[in-house]
Amino acid sequence: MTDELGGRREEVRGVTIEVSEPFAQSVGPRGVSNYVALLGSIVANEDDLDDDAIETALRTGLADWGIDLPESSIVRTIEQLAQGRAGGLTILDDSGTVLYGSPADAPAAHEPVVEGTDDPESPDRPLYS
Repeated sequence: MTDELGGRREEVRGVTIEVSEPFAQSVGPRGVSNYVALLGSIVANEDDLDDDAIETALRTGLADWGIDLPESSIVRTIEQLAQGRAGGLTILDDSGTVLYGSPADAPAAHEPVVEGTDDPESPDRPLYS
């Protein structure tokens, strides 16, 4: 997604939320699925939601699904959802698997491809003059 600023286009970055393994274990696969669906539904409607409405939707959804998060996690998730309005949302698990969003946002898609070696003494390193 891009945004026009001062005659030039700048990349608008979205927000990435990671579902940690301890959280996933505490709520189980169905809980993770429900959590991801909840965040996805909020993002799908957040153009029509102000920060207070995002908070209400998140707290109501968590209560409806029986997902218990610490208050600090709820506050941070609300901030992330509000910040992600312009660029979208990606939800990953600990292994980097995309649970919600574009597969292009997976960490492996952003790692540079490096061939050869960084060792200057390696015989595989090309010789330039």
